[in-house]
Amino acid sequence: MTSFVDLMGCILPENRGLDLFAMVVWAIWKRGNDMRAENQAEIGVVIRDSKGQVMVSLAQRIPLPNTAIEVEALAARHAMELALETGLNKGVFGGTTHDIYSYTVVWASSSSVYGLNTKLPFSEEDRTDQPASLYAATKKADEEIAHSYNHIYGLSLTGLRFFTVYGPWGRPDMAYFEFTKNILKGKNITVFQGPGGISVGRDFTYIDDVVKGCIAALDTAGKSIGREGKRKGLKAPLRVFNIGNTSPESVEKLVGILERLLKKKAMRDVQEMPKNGDVMFTHANISLATRELGYKPTTDLETGLKKFVEWYVDWIQKD
Repeated sequence: MTSFVDLMGCILPENRGLDLFAMVVWAIWKRGNDMRAENQAEIGVVIRDSKGQVMVSLAQRIPLPNTAIEVEALAARHAMELALETGLNKGVFGGTTHDIYSYTVVWASSSSVYGLNTKLPFSEEDRTDQPASLYAATKKADEEIAHSYNHIYGLSLTGLRFFTVYGPWGRPDMAYFEFTKNILKGKNITVFQGPGGISVGRDFTYIDDVVKGCIAALDTAGKSIGREGKRKGLKAPLRVFNIGNTSPESVEKLVGILERLLKKKAMRDVQEMPKNGDVMFTHANISLATRELGYKPTTDLETGLKKFVEWYVDWIQKD
């Protein structure tokens, strides 16, 4: 049985001058429920530019029961190992040959790592040791794996904590995608509320703004230093940034916008949000990304949803 892998990708503009000799994000081939290494095949993607070698590692979701934890952590480790293997060169220091790792790695973390943290907006220095879901726990594990590879091998690593990314070519299991499909089909949509009818809120971030953040992270990433660099007292960059819209909106507002754009009333099935497994509200503090990356999102929710609906009607509904 082959697992479904949903890869969130960046389209890099041609005028950036990238020499894309290979671009592959690993995929995992799953046979049954056996997660042993010998039953998995991965494919590596490499991006090179004129300034050096850069690898992009983006998020994946494999909807098979009881495998999300193994797959997420395994995929993160494969990405780091791929960077070590394909970015490995030899250099001579003091008459001795040493390994030099020339890759910088930019990878997708998630706003879910903030878990039960109640301080808003979420900042990179906030605690991330109370995940509210298993998915959040796997993303936290990815960040710890990144720390280890930075510390041991001197890899340059940048993690991007994405906040509720939406837009054309998005994941079909996301709420905005499901709502659009079911509204058009005249089916019920499940809208969660908090205690006392409090609306659930999300920092919806349009894909074009996310891509800008990815490119900015690539453009500003420092180089890996390898073990030899560490022995000389050098430090490889280890960075984490929030990539959000910093303008959270209620899910109820999202539904209302979709109703106007689709010219059709939604059939709401309003339910109280379960007390475990998710959070009521997300809000990104992007001041660090703005300062270090020049990241400035420009797409409000209505504009982004309009673009998504136009794409959906043109590409999905016609099929």
